[in-house]
Parts: sequence; C-alpha cells; structure tokens
Amino acid sequence: MGSEAASLYLDSDWAPSEGAAGVLTLTLTNSSERPHKNFRVAFTSHVQLDPRGKLKGASLVEQISTYHVIAPPAGFVLRPGHSWSVPADRLSYPPQHYTSGLKSGYLVLENGDVVPVEARPTTRGREGGMPRLEAPLPSNLPRAALPVAIVPFPRGIEIAGRRDAAGTLQLLEGPREAELAFHAVASSASCLFPSRPPLFSHTGAIVCAAKRADMGEEAYRIDFTADAVALLASGQNGFFYGFVTLGQILRAARERPEQFVFPQSGQIIDAPRFGWRGMLLDVARQVFTVQELLRMLDHLAWHKLNRLHLHLSDDEGWRLDIPGVAVVKETRSVSLREKNKSGLLFPFGGLDRQRYHA
Repeated sequence: MGSEAASLYLDSDWAPSEGAAGVLTLTLTNSSERPHKNFRVAFTSHVQLDPRGKLKGASLVEQISTYHVIAPPAGFVLRPGHSWSVPADRLSYPPQHYTSGLKSGYLVLENGDVVPVEARPTTRGREGGMPRLEAPLPSNLPRAALPVAIVPFPRGIEIAGRRDAAGTLQLLEGPREAELAFHAVASSASCLFPSRPPLFSHTGAIVCAAKRADMGEEAYRIDFTADAVALLASGQNGFFYGFVTLGQILRAARERPEQFVFPQSGQIIDAPRFGWRGMLLDVARQVFTVQELLRMLDHLAWHKLNRLHLHLSDDEGWRLDIPGVAVVKETRSVSLREKNKSGLLFPFGGLDRQRYHA
C-alpha cells in the first residue's frame, strides 16, 4: 500500500470566472505501473461542489458536507503515466485562500480496497500559495490603540517612542531561571520563524536585564528605557512569558513597521487571567508526527497557553501503544468502521511507539 500511495497524486487548481464562484479542476495522476479502472475518488474540500451542477468527465456519486466521492465514466481506464482531470464550475463559494480547497483524498478500487492518495495544496493558475487574502490595510488597529502586538494583550501598558527594531534581544544579566526562560523562548522562536532573522541572540543590540521580584508565578513586568529593557518576575514561568512578549513586540515592529513599534520608554505589567489556558488536539482520528506535535507546542507557548490536551481515544480507536497493555492496541487500534472499509475513514492501525515517542 505504501508504494501505491506514493504514486497517486490528486491536484486541484482554481480559476476565477465572472459572475460565479470560479472553476475548480481536480486532476488525478497515476505515476504507478498499474492501470486503474472502475475506481472512485473520495476527497474532502472546504469549498464544496454543488450537487445540482454537472461535472465534465465524471459524476458526483456521494457528498456529505465537505466529503465528496466522484467516479469516471464507465469503462474509463487511468493508465500508468496518465492523468484524469475533472473541472467543476459550480462551487459553494469562491475560495479566498488556497487552504479553502483540497484537504485530503483516497482511491476506492474496484474490489473495495482503499488506497491513500497524496492530495497536494490547491493552486490558482498553477501557481502555488494562491489564492491569498487581499493584503490588509496599512493599519487595522482600533483608533487610539497602542502600536504594539502582544497576544494576549497585557493588563497594564504605558509606552512611548520608537526604538530601532533591527537588532536582537540579548539577556545581559539575570538569575538562572531567566537564562533558562530566555533560551527556551529563543529556541521556540527559531523553530516557528526559521526563515526570518533571529529575534534573540547572545550579542543583541537590545540589552535586557532580568531581576527577581515578588509577584505571581506567571506574572511579569517590563520596563523600557532608551538604553535597556528590564524584565521582572518571580520565577522561570514569569520570565518565560515576559520574553515571549518582548519577542512578539520585536517581530511585529520588524514585519509591520508602519503599524507597530518597539517602545523606547514605558512599562508593561501583565499576569494571566486564567490559570488553565489550553488547546485540545484530536489524535484519535488524525495522525501527527512528533515534529508536528513539537511545533504545536511552540505555537502554544508563543501564545502563552500552558495546557495541551491530547484526545487519545474515540470510536475510531485507541492511538497510543502502551507495551504493558498490548491488548488495547491489538483490539482497539482499528475501529469497526475501518475494518468494514466503509470508505469514510482511513485504516490507520496502531501507532508505532518508537516513531511517536517524543
């Protein structure tokens, strides 16, 4: 199944049309050495095909919301090295972003077997990364809003002036907890924005000094002056969120200098309103690699969330291999619907503990 899946590709290309939602052309390419006939293509797409429309060279045999199944004409054979294209000119809406198009797909063979297909991101005019939303206005800040980008916005802030944002943040002095927090935030930022100039370094132009202060565990205070930045917190958590705030401010001041600034003077005082700030990730019905999970943790940390809830079990199965309870993987790693090959779900099987061990 692995080699077959790697040799079947499903592409989609959108073209605008006057007075309509445009045309979405689906193309299935067979790069294997095996011909296919009497097959069906199942795929999900945020932009839905209108069931009242007629497809060219195919028929829509099933649709449940964003889930579609199309089939070629009777007798059609998709030979090795050939492609099958289906233009659809009646869509639910014109996509405003390429992520609104094709999301996933698989092939249902003549004998009922299911073969995964590599579904590639939707393009516009064969150009990757298109369509995109129109560029925002020069400033979408509310009137009289302070020109700093902080998520979530702090409890108290008074700032003034603008400092050069070309330099990086440097921790000149501080306790051990501040050093650990600084390196952790710097590591997350480098993973989240690998193609951008670094925000943190050991020899930066924006000098920071960290000091302990009597405040809540996750609270912090930032004092801006023309020569340095002072960060006060009671421990590593407060220092961490303070450095995240400084990184957010600096990044926005670089990316949108016409809208945001790195302050030259002032003060920020902040503490979380909620102790539990989390996100749920469904790994029962979707498989994620370790690197994807680690990147998700970086995103959570950058937005100051502190809980990750992994949804491990559902009717689709149990997704964590526990060596001490092997019967769980043997009996519940594949759901009944997957075993029956209903065509609605992929047969994931149990997870490889070594592959998914962080």
